[in-house]
Amino acid sequence: MNNIIKKITAAASIAALSVTCVAGSIPAAVTASAASSASDTNDDWLHAEGSRLYDKNGNEVWLTGANWFGFNCTECSPHYLWSGDIDDMVKDIADHGVNVLRLPVSTELLYNWMIGDPDPISSVNPNDDPNYPINVDLIIDGKIANSQQTFEVLLAKCKKYGVKCFIDIHSPESNNSGHNYGLWYGKSFKGRDGKNVTVTTDLWIETLAWAADHYKNDDTLIGFDLKNEPHSKYGGAPVDAIWDNSDAPNNWKKAAQDCADAILAKNPNALILIEGVEGFEGHGAWWGGNLRGVAKYPVLPETGTSQIVYSPHDYGPVVSDQPWFHKGFTEQTLLDDYWYDTWAYLVEKDMYPLLIGEWGGRLDGGDN
Repeated sequence: MNNIIKKITAAASIAALSVTCVAGSIPAAVTASAASSASDTNDDWLHAEGSRLYDKNGNEVWLTGANWFGFNCTECSPHYLWSGDIDDMVKDIADHGVNVLRLPVSTELLYNWMIGDPDPISSVNPNDDPNYPINVDLIIDGKIANSQQTFEVLLAKCKKYGVKCFIDIHSPESNNSGHNYGLWYGKSFKGRDGKNVTVTTDLWIETLAWAADHYKNDDTLIGFDLKNEPHSKYGGAPVDAIWDNSDAPNNWKKAAQDCADAILAKNPNALILIEGVEGFEGHGAWWGGNLRGVAKYPVLPETGTSQIVYSPHDYGPVVSDQPWFHKGFTEQTLLDDYWYDTWAYLVEKDMYPLLIGEWGGRLDGGDN
């Protein structure tokens, strides 16, 4: 397993990013070109072969990413646009070597886009005064851009600076703390059409398939992280998210496979990022971090697995003191006690690419 240590170390060494107030995220696959201005042919899609990602020309690709929170929240726009210009921020992100952004959204946000009535944004005050200009791109026809227009401005800026994006369903409803809820269904909201909407598995799939179809001609949006951190009843879900071959409504493996089929029917080039669960056959993990079930019950879309990327989350003891931290841990002990069986085997056995969608911890005892 020494080879996998080298791979994990190589990934982590460039991943501890704090980019213009954007929380750090990380790499997947290997090789890499720095972010650079992209062409507008919209055919720059990625696919998987074994545990590697490749572009259309067969070049191996390394994704080095960052999360940008906000579209999933009640503000319905990326945070910190209240103090920074969107063009400057995306350029800064690219200049730091980031070539992909994970953009959390909610099913509620996509629903309102789908029905043609996007939410307004808040906490952003664009100004086209030539003396104090900020976010002038978010003034459209004399009005502040709505949430979907803001998203599309962000996509355009990312294309300009050579940064790819994927969206992540962070919660069913728009909620700044929605990540605490462990399922992709079961919450309700009032839509912009005035309807009281309960998020079902079918609606979750419908909104993602709509987004895949709507943006299928823009290769800036390369994929879909189907649900942030499926986990246990902690946080208010009625049942735990599970991973098996059953038809149970809380079976994350089945839901992810059905959703992947719907997305790939609309855009066969999209990457499908699938997080794990919390528990599998008595083994615990971080929320969204347990991919042990893939060995027995892999997600198998009808069109094959060339677009599947598994995306666990992994943190340090500052978040929660886990059993694998209880003995002067090292990279090797983490690999032996937790990482390998939980998710790293997918790379070591050349099965699927991994993208660690969230990770973090202090580098030493200090506040860093």
